[in-house]
Order: sequence, then structure tokens, then C-alpha cells
Amino acid sequence: MADLRKTVKIRGLAEVKRRLKELGAKAEARLARGLREKGETTMTRAKELTPVDLGALRSTGHVEGPTRTGDQLRILLSFGGPAGAEFGGKFVGYAIYVHEDLTKRHTVGQAKFLEQPVRELAPHLAGDLAAMLRADVF
Repeated sequence: MADLRKTVKIRGLAEVKRRLKELGAKAEARLARGLREKGETTMTRAKELTPVDLGALRSTGHVEGPTRTGDQLRILLSFGGPAGAEFGGKFVGYAIYVHEDLTKRHTVGQAKFLEQPVRELAPHLAGDLAAMLRADVF
């Protein structure tokens, strides 16, 4: 019976390890940028759907992050908080009420103005981010 064992010597293993680590860092950075981009796109759509009286609520929509917690990257999309100077820096604390009140009829915008764009994004997010990674990192 023939001896089928072969010896394989890998040269440059340190270089391979370094490159894998480098790709991991690039991939994480690209993933963070992609997540932020998707958040900004979603916020733009949410602002289009935000009810407008004086515009204070719409002006408070913002994206925070991404932040890293353990092995998770997160972004936060929210409305409310200090409005712009054009509204006297007032605090728009009614965002949740406008968002959740399905009985109110708005001449501009709608209820669930943030939830709807997030729900539209969710089914495509993983695939979109994976495509960004393939195009930019690998």
C-alpha cells in the first residue's frame, strides 16, 4: 500500500495571519460606515414621512453611532431632543405621541414615520451590508 501522507510547508504564515487581521479591521470599519449610511438613508425617509406643523419635530431626527458593545455594532435613529435654533432651541418631547397616535390625521406626514422606514430597511440590511463588504474589502 502506498504512503499517501504528504508534507506541506506553509511559508509566510505570519504574513497570512497579519493579512487576515487587517481584513478583519477593514471589514469592521466598512461595516460601521455601511451601517451609518443605511441609518442616514432611513432617517431621510423618516423625515419625509414626519408630520409637519412648524417643522420642529422633523428637525430633531438624527442618527447616532455606530457604537460598539462587545461584538455588536449599533446605531440609534431617533426624534425629539433639542430643536434647531430656528425654533428657539425648544425641546420637542412630543415625538413619541405624534409617532404613535394612529387616530390623528396629518395634512403633511403620518404616524409611524420612523417605524415604517425601519421596517422597509430590515429585510434588506444584511444583504446590502454584505454586498458593501464584498465590493470594498474583499
